[in-house]
Amino acid sequence: MRRGTSGQGIIEENGVFVGFGLGADFTAEHEWGIKGLRRDLGMNSNKIGLERRTITVLPENRYRAYLKGKEPTLVFLSHRVWDSEDEKEVKKHIMKNHELSLYGDKDLMGAWSDSDFGIKVTAQYRKHLTELHEAFLRKDIAIFLGGGTGNPFENAGLMVVIASRVPEEGKKLLREGDLNYQALQKADDATGIKSKLYKAGKQYFALSPKWADFFKDPDYTHKTKHKVIYWLNPMEQHVNNSGYFTVEELELWADNKGPIPMKKKEKV
Repeated sequence: MRRGTSGQGIIEENGVFVGFGLGADFTAEHEWGIKGLRRDLGMNSNKIGLERRTITVLPENRYRAYLKGKEPTLVFLSHRVWDSEDEKEVKKHIMKNHELSLYGDKDLMGAWSDSDFGIKVTAQYRKHLTELHEAFLRKDIAIFLGGGTGNPFENAGLMVVIASRVPEEGKKLLREGDLNYQALQKADDATGIKSKLYKAGKQYFALSPKWADFFKDPDYTHKTKHKVIYWLNPMEQHVNNSGYFTVEELELWADNKGPIPMKKKEKV
């Protein structure tokens, strides 16, 4: 797990504690999604909205809550960590995890990756962490990635919340987000661009679709006939440019043309 450096905080609704935002950082562990957490905590990908994000199982050998002392801590760790059967060693490992260390004037530290997460707080937030722990035990927890729109239920980074306390507006946003994502994936599939690039031997770390009006810039909508544009993070970055590109520009890349292949003077 890697700590979040922005977007961390306590989420409340009308003065009622709802959960924690663990934040995010520009690190690979925060770019891979939470596929492992979704699988291991039994979240149902066939549903939408809050139900899609609500846990249905809690593997006891991977979940720990240490709520006493000066730094209450709650973790769900990757199974690779549980090599020791000595509970004292397990606790020592967790409490000394530098990604969860409280430094400076920090009252909260969250860290996560696709298959684990942890929350450490000062004693003043013990009650909040205890309420979250109790919700875990009754499987009343929703976990999801926020979108950074400013709404407390769409903050950037990992969100760990008490499902029964999510307000109706938050549920609506999650549902609308899922429906939009489904529509975006359908538009993505309709372009056939990923298949074309695969056949051309073009490889990338990321090729993420966005709606063509993502920038609210007429230039993008006018120069593509498709509904989507793409964020490209290519392999061989010494000869390929990264950035946002239209389907037409990606098609040119398949033929080693267009703005993606670097010109000789651009190479670094």
